[in-house]
Amino acid sequence: MDPLDFFLAMLSTIWRRSQWLFPALCQALTLSARQAQLLLEKLHIAEAALEEERQLSGQEREVLSERLRFAQSEDEAARERLGRALSSLRSRARDGAQEVAEQQLRSEEQMLRLQEECRELK
Repeated sequence: MDPLDFFLAMLSTIWRRSQWLFPALCQALTLSARQAQLLLEKLHIAEAALEEERQLSGQEREVLSERLRFAQSEDEAARERLGRALSSLRSRARDGAQEVAEQQLRSEEQMLRLQEECRELK
């Protein structure tokens, strides 16, 4: 067989086979394209859901951070109030101790006067 005849016979065979193979191949490619499109849509949906979750997480973090800042400022204000109250109590305690000391001194002086008067009366 002549090489040219052989080549033409091969082309003829390929053409006959490709007539039933080509539609199947086109159908498979169409299915693959459809599946790829569906997968791409699923991917976009998943990405959108993930982004939404990230935004919610970010918002939750912001809310929690704001709550923490508020709690810290409340704690600081409470500490300041406690500091002022403690200072006031210390001041009152000093004043009270001084008053007790003065009263004790007056009592001792009065006791000494009474003892003196008693000696004079004897």
